[in-house]
Amino acid sequence: FYTAFFLILLAHGPHFWEWFLIPVSLFVIEKKIRARSRGKRKIYVESAQFIPPVLNINFSPEQIEDFEFRGGQYLYMLVPAISEVEWHPFSMSSAYGDLEASGYVSVHIRVQEPGSWTYRLKEYFRIIAGEVGGNSEDPFIANNLYHYDAAGEKQKGLNNGPDGLPLLRIDGPYASPTQVYSNYRDIILVGSGIGLTPSASILRSVLRHKWKKGYYPETIRFCWILRQNELDSFHWFIELLADLSARVQSDRESGALTELHYVELNIYVTGSKDLSSNRSNAHTPTGNAPGTLDRKTKKSAQQPGFSSANAIDPNTLRRMLLNPSVDAKDQGEVQMDGHRAPNRIQDIWVWRGRPEWNTIFANTEAHILRRREAQGTVYETIKVRVESEVGVCFCGAPAIGNALKKNCVSYSKKHEEIKFTLNAEVF
Repeated sequence: FYTAFFLILLAHGPHFWEWFLIPVSLFVIEKKIRARSRGKRKIYVESAQFIPPVLNINFSPEQIEDFEFRGGQYLYMLVPAISEVEWHPFSMSSAYGDLEASGYVSVHIRVQEPGSWTYRLKEYFRIIAGEVGGNSEDPFIANNLYHYDAAGEKQKGLNNGPDGLPLLRIDGPYASPTQVYSNYRDIILVGSGIGLTPSASILRSVLRHKWKKGYYPETIRFCWILRQNELDSFHWFIELLADLSARVQSDRESGALTELHYVELNIYVTGSKDLSSNRSNAHTPTGNAPGTLDRKTKKSAQQPGFSSANAIDPNTLRRMLLNPSVDAKDQGEVQMDGHRAPNRIQDIWVWRGRPEWNTIFANTEAHILRRREAQGTVYETIKVRVESEVGVCFCGAPAIGNALKKNCVSYSKKHEEIKFTLNAEVF
């Protein structure tokens, strides 16, 4: 598009080339340099797991220090076995600090219709997993992936596929609107569908690492809109929420967090029916791949500062999601007496239906006003006012983004000293 634009501009502006020559030359040089260097770092795939319709790929760069990223960022992925020219963007679900701690970066990809690039990607990893034949919707795990280093030692991760080509080429990471979350003292974090991957990255970054180092944000109101018939696809995220909530509880008890740290993990289940009595775990493959229940539970229990007494059974949370008992429209009233709420486990709340954005924005506003009142002195009041810009970070469908934008405008006008700023990625 921009090529046609500049050609037309040159045709209609006889002297435009004088201003055009230097910048376009720099642009072409940058493109050529990028084309030669793009995706050249060596990447090792540690595991691939498919639970319809989501494919999870865990990979590690050969040199960890060459891959620095922040929560909420995204990358471009190319798979030579599918196409030598197609680059596709995906948000990372890993967090700041995860690469050093776990050794890999995670992406979660929604697989589209047969014939699509994501469908061919899933089928390619199905072959690598040795799951040839059967139903294309059957789940699988490829986790016995390794290579031999220069010394002949067996090492974790696979670089080349059966065709001899690199499994993945990665370009990035790149900045995204949601990564500005750390600029705010208070955030409302919203994800819907596979758009929750930036949210997963941000929650991991803050609750596992940044809070204990004194970084912003101090308060997080997280809202995940989930269709009940997609519940099995997001078992990995259910396990993550259970793990993060338990970690926060342990950090509070150990004194690592202060009373200023507040997190609210809201799950809104749409299209819900009571399925708790007959739902099975048919779509949860067995095996000890990264992210599975057994491995994560053991790892959590071994880490310093984590109390196993606070652990949440993800299956308990899953049962609540199969039969949500409290309507979202009652959220404001129920949370006033939250400790006895039937839909709460630690910092996790399960609601039936779509979120009432007015309630969420009003609760955020009330929290800031209470904090402001508690500060007391004129100096502290001024300081709190300066910090009272709320970041609303969202990735998902445009309809939800429009509703959030409307509430940002409405509540920013209501209190001049509190501003709600939307940072959105829509698809």
